[in-house]
Amino acid sequence: MRVLHVSEILPGGISSYLSEILPPQVAFYGSSNVALLAPHEQQEYVAYRGDFQFIGYHRTGRDVPSLLRLAHALRGALGDYRPDILHLHSSLAGAIGRVVARSSGFAGKVIYCAHGWAIDPNRRSRAAVLLRLAELGLYWSTDVIVNISPHEADFLPGHWRNGSRVRLIQSGIADDVGAPLRAPGDPRGTRRWRLLFAGRTDYQKGFDLLVPEMAELGDAAQLVVAGDHMEGSERGTGPLPNIAVRGWLPRDQIKVEMSEADFVVMPSRWEGMPLVALEAMRAGRPVIASNRGPFPHILEHKRTGLLIDIDRPGFLRRALDGLTPADALRMGAAAREAFANRFTSARMNQGLASLYRELYSPAPERLSVSLVAFQLVEARPSSPSAA
Repeated sequence: MRVLHVSEILPGGISSYLSEILPPQVAFYGSSNVALLAPHEQQEYVAYRGDFQFIGYHRTGRDVPSLLRLAHALRGALGDYRPDILHLHSSLAGAIGRVVARSSGFAGKVIYCAHGWAIDPNRRSRAAVLLRLAELGLYWSTDVIVNISPHEADFLPGHWRNGSRVRLIQSGIADDVGAPLRAPGDPRGTRRWRLLFAGRTDYQKGFDLLVPEMAELGDAAQLVVAGDHMEGSERGTGPLPNIAVRGWLPRDQIKVEMSEADFVVMPSRWEGMPLVALEAMRAGRPVIASNRGPFPHILEHKRTGLLIDIDRPGFLRRALDGLTPADALRMGAAAREAFANRFTSARMNQGLASLYRELYSPAPERLSVSLVAFQLVEARPSSPSAA
């Protein structure tokens, strides 16, 4: 079986997702049978450095020439690489990939994973009706749609949710104990909360909402930003002394920053399945997150994290009000336990292996043997995972 993954952009959650699924797929299917088509310029964002096929194209932004180059590269890859499974990641790659696949007579199976749907009602797009019509048309060009969180099924049409074309394979990440955890609170005993924001500082992630919140907190908290803006978004940090922007950091350094934090803050307006939240829980850090999208499916309020109403200014002050370092430590320990029980990558990778085999060959006996073999591969030590 040959698998071709396609993504129009890598920084952020998609690169983390690919870094989790590529190692076991390469180990099971073989390095010559797993390929990734993505921008040349962004290859470094995939943490996995194993031996797999990388097919690059030149991307200058979300512009028409770049999208045409993606379509051309994909058409060539379908002819030269001849995959059995075409796995498309994110909206633009999903749209272009399905059009190219069907117009070129691709005989394999097409899987689409939105990684955050364009038709999520939390996005409040003016083009919502057009987007829904586009997704409806593309739906019939897809063999299986993979949702990465229960939230993603909530707003899909009923006949999609109840049909065989839509599956839930919840995202997870590999377990990694990482650096020893320090006690929460400023080591100087000043009770200055140490907060971490990791990811794109754009509108979706709600970073603009954090700036006035940090201004209100003043010396009571310090926010470290491990990330930066992408094209079409604003930095929005301002000259606040209690916000330190570190930019995009290597994954090992993000682990260090996470181990130094009391809380990871995620005031996202919408998400598909935020892997940063899982990475925080894995590290034993509670998450302060918006009470929308997938977060209520991930966090238990006041036990493994805090759910906040980002529409009400002062949400960060209210979340931290009355908390002690012991509370943060207690929630972090519960978050770590919840991660181990629900969000490791083994279940996700076995679910994808089952889906691939089902699409490639529906014979039950072959499916059973393949899943046993894939579980053995999953049990082996793998490359460092996303953090």
